[in-house]
Amino acid sequence: MEEKQKSQFSGKSFAIGVVAGLVVCIFLTVIGINIYARMSNEYLVIGGGGKEKVEDVELLDDETVDKINEITKKMELYYYEDYDEDEIF
Repeated sequence: MEEKQKSQFSGKSFAIGVVAGLVVCIFLTVIGINIYARMSNEYLVIGGGGKEKVEDVELLDDETVDKINEITKKMELYYYEDYDEDEIF
C-alpha cells in the first residue's frame, strides 16, 4: 500500500510563517523610516492624506507661536524650583 506523505506546508506552520513575515516587514519599514528621518532631518507624517514631508509644511501659525512664547515667559517668571519653599510661603 501507498503511504501518504505529509505536506511540507501544513496549515499551522504556514500560518506562523505568514505572521512572522508580516511582523518582519513592519519592523523593517519602521526601521527604514527612522533611518530616513535621521539622515535627512525630515520626518514623514503618514496619515489619511498619505505621506507628507514636514520640512516644507508650516506646522505652527503665528498665533500659536505667540501663545507658546507667552507660556514660556510665564514659566520663566514663576519657576521656583531653585527657591526655598519657606521663602515663598
